[in-house]
Formats: sequence, structure tokens, C-alpha cells
Amino acid sequence: LVFSFYKKAVNHAKLARMAMANGMVARFNVPDPNYNGLYFQHGDDRNLQELLEDTSKGSLIGTYQYTTGSGRSRTQHTLCFARTTLTRKLPHIVLDNVKNNFWKFTNLPTIFSSDQKLSLEGDFNETFTLYAPKEYERDALYIFTPDVMLAFIESGYDIDAEIVDNHLYVY
Repeated sequence: LVFSFYKKAVNHAKLARMAMANGMVARFNVPDPNYNGLYFQHGDDRNLQELLEDTSKGSLIGTYQYTTGSGRSRTQHTLCFARTTLTRKLPHIVLDNVKNNFWKFTNLPTIFSSDQKLSLEGDFNETFTLYAPKEYERDALYIFTPDVMLAFIESGYDIDAEIVDNHLYVY
């Protein structure tokens, strides 16, 4: 227990130094941040464990923790995320990476209607499912162009993305 506390304190000190060196602010153990992304509206005991914020650009990167269920089925979830501020508000669009899903069930905390599912060009449907409100299909396809989708695939990570208002979240 003492070693775990020490290790966490050293990690926080390193993050704080890195943040300061890069003009960012480091914050730790921030309760219920009330961000507008899918994960931040889900579960209980919501807490930002570690957060690096570039206040001049409106960008964040952090580790978020929340709890679902009760009793023996109570589960604590930890999620790494990045958020950047966009220049304008956009409709709610979600890009679900099927590689990080479990047996064809999404890992996202919300299930979307099948009429919000958009078909993507090429082999992108094998890697991603794109969801957008019916009246914003063209906007979603304009944003998630083949070049953008290829960049997501080539990143090598099984990441999901979400646009909410003027924020882009990457999980």
C-alpha cells in the first residue's frame, strides 16, 4: 500500500513537471468533471484521476474512472481520453471501432439506433461503425473522409471517437 501511494505520487509529480514545461496545467482526482462526452454521463463515482490541460487551446488529455452496477456486479472502469475544442458546433457523431468491441457488442456505454448507422467507403465498415443523426449524414461523411478514416486505422490503436457540440473526444 505504501509503495502504491509512493508510485502514484512520483507519477503525479512527473506529470505536473511535464505539464509545466509545456505550458499546460496538471490536475488530479477531480470529481465528476461533467464533460459532455458519452462516457462522462455514464455510471457513478465519476472522477478524473489525471488530467493535463492546455488552456490556451482548449485541449485535454487524461484518465477517467467511473463505476457501474451494484453489489457483486459493481465494476470500476478506467478510460484514457483526449479532447480538443473545434471551431464550431457540430451534430453528435460517434465513430465506433469494431476491433475493441466484444462479440459484436459495442464497448460504448450507449447503444445507437440502427437508422443512425452510416455506410463507409471501402473496407472501413470492417473497422469502424459511424453513427450520426439521420438529418446530418452528409455532415458526418464530410468530416470522416477516407483520409481521416485511414489515419484512424493507421494509428494502430483501437480507438473510438465522438463529436459533441464543439468538442472532439478520442477514447
